[in-house]
Amino acid sequence: MNIPDNHSNDPILESKNQPAKDWGNLGLKAGFIALGAIAIGLLPLLPGLVSILTGYLYFLVTIPMSIIAFAASLAGTLMSIMGLRSAASSKKTAKAGIALNAIVLLPLLILTVANLVGPQQSILQSITFSPDGKILATGWQKEIHLLDVETGKRIQTLMGHTDSVTFLDYSPDGKTLASASYDGTVKLWDVSTNKELHSFKMDGVLFQGLSFSPDGKTVMAAIQEKGITLIDTTTNTIIKTILNTGTLDVTFSPDGALVGFSRDNGYTVFNTDDFSRPITLTDTDGGSHAAISQNNEFAAFSLQVDQQTASRIQIWDLSSQKMTLDYPLKYIMSEDTVVYSNILTLAFSPDNTHLAYTTGSYGEGSYFEIFDIKTKKVAAFEKHDDLSTFPGNILYSSDGTRIALDITYHIMMWDVNSKKLLWQYP
Repeated sequence: MNIPDNHSNDPILESKNQPAKDWGNLGLKAGFIALGAIAIGLLPLLPGLVSILTGYLYFLVTIPMSIIAFAASLAGTLMSIMGLRSAASSKKTAKAGIALNAIVLLPLLILTVANLVGPQQSILQSITFSPDGKILATGWQKEIHLLDVETGKRIQTLMGHTDSVTFLDYSPDGKTLASASYDGTVKLWDVSTNKELHSFKMDGVLFQGLSFSPDGKTVMAAIQEKGITLIDTTTNTIIKTILNTGTLDVTFSPDGALVGFSRDNGYTVFNTDDFSRPITLTDTDGGSHAAISQNNEFAAFSLQVDQQTASRIQIWDLSSQKMTLDYPLKYIMSEDTVVYSNILTLAFSPDNTHLAYTTGSYGEGSYFEIFDIKTKKVAAFEKHDDLSTFPGNILYSSDGTRIALDITYHIMMWDVNSKKLLWQYP
């Protein structure tokens, strides 16, 4: 009688006729895969490779590569540990795999936990100067930071919103600050005490503009697809909503006396004292972006048909409803290369002689310039690494000597005369 061999001591999941896997070697290879994924994920973050697609590349490359690196290093660690127990693996190789994967895995774990439970990098959403030019109010994620214009240092933080602060405006007397947020509220703040005075729940969260009326008695909040909601600051009540503004940009004049927005037949400007006497500027196509001059006499637009066509600056006289300037902007980067630029935002200087605007140039990064309306010359500011991505809001100080610029995670203060950076926050 033949008695079968006792195979109880054989490895359970390994075929007797097949060689055992070299888990230690596989774990080490997984560690190198994780390192490669991290290297690829860091590419969009390198200053020399930053382009107008940086934000998209971060989501398309950096985040997926981080996930791949985490999975590879975790699997590599487990395989290397198995390699220590396998006779088919070199103990030296297995230990090297554990060390390599630990170097990759531990920082990834620390960064993941820090991002989940730690403070997030806040995105700058809005900026405004105080009437006396001494304070720059900046809107971030849930917070308003008040900065000293001279030094760039934070002097106060206003907390109360539960989402990003998208628009800010000071009352004409400088005593009250109004803020609008994605949390669907407009809040009024006492400048002397930095305390919240009132909060108004609005019908909608996508604000398109916020401004005090010239007499400071009304706050005007433009909300996408809703209209302009009027808040009486003397009774602290919402009066009514008027002028359905559609989905396009809304532009208040610096003093709040005028408001303009795109319509099918052109760009229409209303007086905000009674929202009557509309001025419609035809043949403007609405304009990609608009600005109203400090003296309320002119409106400026940026227009661009496509990426291969230069942006145009148009300036219209509001009283005569006639175009006074139609000028194409182009940037000669070398003798043989002309780069066309897409104007993003623009603002009149206090004396209405210049336009400051931010740009995104296809293939050449982004920056901002000042356009002399009379001479049609462009003055560029000094280059800065953080200007490689699209700048946002741009504002002149009341005396015209400084320009404030928001650039995603930072606020920059520039000297108009020297074209140099004075300070950056944070």
